[in-house]
Amino acid sequence: MKPIRFHLANLQKHGVSPQEVEECLRQGKQKYFRKARRGVYLVIGQTASGRYLEVLYEDRPDERYVFHAMDAKPAGIRVFWRRGKRR
Repeated sequence: MKPIRFHLANLQKHGVSPQEVEECLRQGKQKYFRKARRGVYLVIGQTASGRYLEVLYEDRPDERYVFHAMDAKPAGIRVFWRRGKRR
């Protein structure tokens, strides 16, 4: 997997740690995955501690740049449980 780089100000604004984002992206706990726009992806996933996160990242040639992460909204959590795992 590509290295992950973070927009730390946005993570701090929403109270999300880089470790939690890595858990969602690296440990395969995301179940809903869709392309928001070309090269930008939205992941709704669950951390090891059970927290649901909504993560937006840009897939660059040499890295994944996470520019937004926050607690998932109730509608996103419902999607997480209704749909199967996608990649």
